Amino acid sequence: MKCNLYGHLFVDRIISDFKEKTTLGGIANVWSGLKQLNQNLTIGLKPTSIGEAIILVDKENNQRVSKGIHNLKTCLPTVEKADWNHIAYINQIEDLSFIDKIDKGIISADLTKEKPENVLDYLKIIDYLFISKEDLFMDVEDLGKKVKGWLIIHDPQGSVYTDGKKIFDYKLPDDLFLTNVNVLGAGDFFASGFINERLTGSDEQTSIKKAHENTTKLLNRNLI
Repeated sequence: MKCNLYGHLFVDRIISDFKEKTTLGGIANVWSGLKQLNQNLTIGLKPTSIGEAIILVDKENNQRVSKGIHNLKTCLPTVEKADWNHIAYINQIEDLSFIDKIDKGIISADLTKEKPENVLDYLKIIDYLFISKEDLFMDVEDLGKKVKGWLIIHDPQGSVYTDGKKIFDYKLPDDLFLTNVNVLGAGDFFASGFINERLTGSDEQTSIKKAHENTTKLLNRNLI
């Protein structure tokens, strides 16, 4: 199985409890999650840009605040065939013309609330759209109808998801809810968990459940 990751590649300066650590972010987080879950998966990294970010992690309140420059350097990625194509922060990518060349495999993307109008026309080709609850910018039912496949809204307590017809929800068990940890990369880990489950044959409902479980494991494993 092969998965191509498109989007920003960040150099992250993370500050937590007055200590600083430099690491990679953006599609590197999704790559890391997938590799930790499935070492047999072939992953193609297709950066659309290189950027930098400063991130403050508040573990006591399960929050993080960041200031970043997404597009210090940009390029059009080479599109190759894959079983799965994931586009990270699709609304932050300046030139989306490469998407028209993706003609094979499943397409997923995640979306933030900044300038969502730039990508609404592309939602009709997205099989799975991920968005955090804090970034939701329109009614769930209305947004779900714009997506080709499934809209999946996630937060630390669980997920609300829809196929555009019915709305479902999943509540995270209390014993999996993390407190006083670094939540940086949680959304990327959730996406990687879902993608891996679907590629290995799980249905949508099981994949969402397992994605939350694996996000907890990955966050615990990658503590700062």
